[in-house]
Amino acid sequence: MYIITEKDSNILIAVSDEVTLNEDSTFTDVTNSAVYFNGEYSVFEPKEVPRYVSTYEYTYTPETGFKRFLTAQELLEQRMALKQAATLRLTALEDLDTKISQLNSIVKNEADTDSMTLDEYRQYKQTCNKKMLADFLESHPLLWTDGFYYGVTEKDQNEMLADKTAYDFKHSIGQTDWTLQWHSVKSACRDFSEEEFAALLNAIVDYVYPYRQLEMYYKEKIYSATVREALDEIALIYSESQIGRMEETDE
Repeated sequence: MYIITEKDSNILIAVSDEVTLNEDSTFTDVTNSAVYFNGEYSVFEPKEVPRYVSTYEYTYTPETGFKRFLTAQELLEQRMALKQAATLRLTALEDLDTKISQLNSIVKNEADTDSMTLDEYRQYKQTCNKKMLADFLESHPLLWTDGFYYGVTEKDQNEMLADKTAYDFKHSIGQTDWTLQWHSVKSACRDFSEEEFAALLNAIVDYVYPYRQLEMYYKEKIYSATVREALDEIALIYSESQIGRMEETDE
């Protein structure tokens, strides 16, 4: 069993049954069909991964093993100060989503969910759900047929659509020398034919769609929860294997 962590923070990103090293300073998580850059991520092979460990909720180093972002003692020592700071900053805010976003940034990944109402906890959980999907897509580019990796985030898709719109507009007014351009991860833009650009965008949409469905699956579970304990039990995990489990549940 292998685990993949972010180098700077040691946050657990993925758990995999098979990892292979590549010649281009990357390694591939075969289980989840994802690729990582050696300079930004680390791979380890611990003796075991405890069942209670969840991605994005624990850190790992060979010296310390698996740890939550904040230990219970650290959280206890900080909670009163964080509550006071959060209250002062959030009292004047009316919008619930803004409240949760501010609270999340103040307590740095360990929100005081015990002090939230059930509705606030649902909103907070959904905010985490959206962020985890965005983080997952950011760290899991698409390996396309040309052998290069392409970003698949919402920003990437919007920029591609904007470029295609500009291209169509220029051609509609007779500027047929205007070319379509796009880029792979950490590379300069190059020219694309219309067919090639459409094929890439379609591949990105197909790649992202199951993870969008997974986000909606979690969202339904979050807003269907009628007690706090049910929300506590919703583990927000983004991986190819998790998509398979979701599909099995739906069947």
